[in-house]
Amino acid sequence: MKFLRRQCALIALTLLAFAPPALSGGSHDGDPRFADALAAYDGGRYGAAQQIWRALAATGDAQAMTALAGLYHQGLGIARDAARAAALYERAARAGDPVARMNLGEMLILGDGTARDTALAWAWLKLAAEDGRSWARDRAAKIWATFNPQTRAQARSRLKALRATLKHGR
Repeated sequence: MKFLRRQCALIALTLLAFAPPALSGGSHDGDPRFADALAAYDGGRYGAAQQIWRALAATGDAQAMTALAGLYHQGLGIARDAARAAALYERAARAGDPVARMNLGEMLILGDGTARDTALAWAWLKLAAEDGRSWARDRAAKIWATFNPQTRAQARSRLKALRATLKHGR
């Protein structure tokens, strides 16, 4: 049952990547093709959405990377590839996308597509919380409560190292 709850939470987070920017709390000021990809996704034309998001992701568009990762993670229009999804979420998370940070954190907790690493998961969730994501704040707090002093020190160290390497400073 616990596994199913976690999977449902991850699916819900992944779907946030595809919510229109007004609903997901973000905005997409870049290429107008992003809206075309959202329309294709909403219409069930995942292959078309994938092509657009892949092209935008190649230019460094973090929201497109997150959306493309969601397609890989769910296997929509492409073969399911959790490892590729995790790698794309990480690229987008490092570029500052808070939804990618939440999804990567949850994948790290579950060991889905990546090695299980709760200290690093906490660090990504903490960054998403600092971006104003209340779900990430609550999830990070729950994880923190399970850590022993050694794991807490490890998690703080991971957060400090991430901050030192991120494009957007936090």
